[in-house]
Amino acid sequence: TLPNSLPTMVCVLPFLIASAEPLPGAVFQWFNELDEIVKGLYYLICTTWGGGARATEVEYTLYANYPDKQRNVYYINGLLTIVTEYSKTQSITGAGKLVARTPAYQVNRLLVLVLGLAFWAAGYIRCHVGMAKESCERYFYEVFVLTGHSMTSKKFSDVLGSFNSANIGVNARQADFRQLMACMLISATSTNFLDTEDEDPNVIAAHESFGHSLDTGRAHYGLESTASIGLAPDAVAHMQQVCIRWQVFLKLVHPVFQSSLPEQPPVCHPVTHRSTPD
Repeated sequence: TLPNSLPTMVCVLPFLIASAEPLPGAVFQWFNELDEIVKGLYYLICTTWGGGARATEVEYTLYANYPDKQRNVYYINGLLTIVTEYSKTQSITGAGKLVARTPAYQVNRLLVLVLGLAFWAAGYIRCHVGMAKESCERYFYEVFVLTGHSMTSKKFSDVLGSFNSANIGVNARQADFRQLMACMLISATSTNFLDTEDEDPNVIAAHESFGHSLDTGRAHYGLESTASIGLAPDAVAHMQQVCIRWQVFLKLVHPVFQSSLPEQPPVCHPVTHRSTPD
């Protein structure tokens, strides 16, 4: 229903903006529909980029730079990539490990359409009808916005619980869903974002040939092309590969990648002994 409702919203934008006396009821209904699309996008992003995420990772996710804040959304290696910080103790230490994830290409297309068209219209419409300046501006840089307000951890959890209740019959909220997705990712792809055991042996050998470990090399060398996000290019590529493996499992991989995959019968992956990142 998400892709079908967005074109309808876009069609009525000129009438809302051009009207000298916009109808409050119609404006509020339009924002309610946009809120539902944003909620659905969050669910689609979490389910297709692999591994789930903590609510604190995705709070205040930015698609544009903002004073004293750096954006989280990039195009790297031709893939829309969302970079977040992961840490159990981030609230205490103030920093965590960077994780780069790319949702399924179908979700990315919808995300770009919403951010590039619907969100900009939303910002101007809210200003036009006299809403608070902060609630207008938020649409110009933040990804997860509901009626001018940033989505909170509780709202993220509520959204996941609602969609999971409808789709799998279980009210799996943020923490439970994150554990479920991490287990499914490891079981289905035998990999995860923060495990260097899955790295290409050639990449490991290349770093060792210079007399340093994989982690040391990624922290101090070869950061030029991805310096703005603080991750080495090979680390980003590894994390993107994890996402693509998950999307292959979901049969949501881009046709460009699909054409290069060997035809194989479906394989049942047993749950391994590896622990999840949590």
